[in-house]
Amino acid sequence: MLTAYFAQKAFVLHNDSLLAVRRNAKDPHNPLRWEVPGGRLEAGEELDHHLIREVREETGITIIPGEPFYLWKWNIKKKTADAPDTIVAVARFCTAQTTELDSGGRMDDDDLDLMACCELYYDTIELSLNGMAMESIDFRFLFAYSAGR
Repeated sequence: MLTAYFAQKAFVLHNDSLLAVRRNAKDPHNPLRWEVPGGRLEAGEELDHHLIREVREETGITIIPGEPFYLWKWNIKKKTADAPDTIVAVARFCTAQTTELDSGGRMDDDDLDLMACCELYYDTIELSLNGMAMESIDFRFLFAYSAGR
């Protein structure tokens, strides 16, 4: 029996921006929340191929997965009695090979509506990567949706 899902999130930095996607209003867990692309690993899937697939499906961008830099877990509502209620995830820095955004590859259950390359606040990032405990940083506040500023 599976005791936890495994997920990966891609931190794609390009031209002083971070690639982000927004959950749609129908998302059962985090409606209208901005986050980085990624998702759950499918059975038998290789780690790099998994993250490449997730980012391509959600944004149309092709990436080169980089090194992991953060690991965390959270609980979710079970879909069935025997389903896991925990997700363990890893964040990885990635490099964009292509940069044209395209939502055409999304799956129906992705629950996404928008995507953008968001301007970064480098002073915050430098602090978080130079000694500050990563768990004290809420990544949702490291970027601002450029069109909304």
